[in-house]
Amino acid sequence: MPAPVPPGYTRGPILFFGAAAGPQIRSDLLQTVWTETGAYGTRLVLLAVEPALDAVMHDLAQHYRAWECDQVEEMRLDSRTAASDPAHSAQVAGATGIILLAQDPLRLAGALGGTPLAQTIRRANARGKAVAGLGGAATFLCQHLLAAAGLGAPLREVVRFAPGLGLINRLLVDASAARAPLPDTHMAALLAAVAINPYLIGVGLEPDSAAILYPDETLQVYGANEVTLVDGAAMHAPDLDAVAGTPEDFPGAVVHRLGAAGTFHLDTRASGRAEPGDSPPSGPVTSVF
Repeated sequence: MPAPVPPGYTRGPILFFGAAAGPQIRSDLLQTVWTETGAYGTRLVLLAVEPALDAVMHDLAQHYRAWECDQVEEMRLDSRTAASDPAHSAQVAGATGIILLAQDPLRLAGALGGTPLAQTIRRANARGKAVAGLGGAATFLCQHLLAAAGLGAPLREVVRFAPGLGLINRLLVDASAARAPLPDTHMAALLAAVAINPYLIGVGLEPDSAAILYPDETLQVYGANEVTLVDGAAMHAPDLDAVAGTPEDFPGAVVHRLGAAGTFHLDTRASGRAEPGDSPPSGPVTSVF
């Protein structure tokens, strides 16, 4: 569950990034992280658990150092014991932004779930620090992690959830590399997940797309490609023996496809568009430190 926000603080933004394909878009999205975490005053912690991502993490760290961030730390956890190390929690607590990287979000869940480091990340976000997930890590940031979507089967057999980091319990994000290039399959997975738990709002990230959740519960889209949202608040009770398919198979489901600058408010369920020059949405308290 999200950590409670202490008096005098505003919850920090949560940044969900799909896979990066084009170098220019990748740079633009990384600049968004840089801006949201403090620009030149940014103190970043980059965190990964998969050895295969060491080079990617180092490349990102060099990128941010070249932008003259105040501090950039690389942290790869090779065990749950490392996630219980007070030194790692101290690094996160002193950061203005935390970036998680993953190909397989279940690896993150296995390494971080229930550890002091996971608690520190949740508390940091509740105290105004930005937390970003890149690729598979984006799916891990929420309370519910879409662990599998075996499409083509009855609904009751389609979706499996796993516990995520718990920064937000109202969203379910699908940034699966296997599904992201296939909008129809992406849609079926989100529809099935939301049908089983209509409290959730499903978010499908395509490559080179991102969505940022701001403290006032506004989700705003960035990047070159669309983000798909599935709202199941008015969805009829699903037939659990039906095969997951198109929106027409789920009466009451509302689907939004939002391009760059598109917005969706979690409380009002209304979509819109941010105008050029608009300041990012904020909460009731603007000073978070």
